[in-house]
Amino acid sequence: MTSPDNAASLRTIELLGATYVDTVDVPVHSDMRLLGLTRVRRYRWSL
Repeated sequence: MTSPDNAASLRTIELLGATYVDTVDVPVHSDMRLLGLTRVRRYRWSL
């Protein structure tokens, strides 16, 4: 997962061959909210 506006992370994830799944809201009670994240992009990466 990464923030939709984090271009460096998005590029790295794509270079690793991960496939975009979707963008979701971070649950209200998640610790990720403490980091300022309200939405994240999810990827699938097969080893």
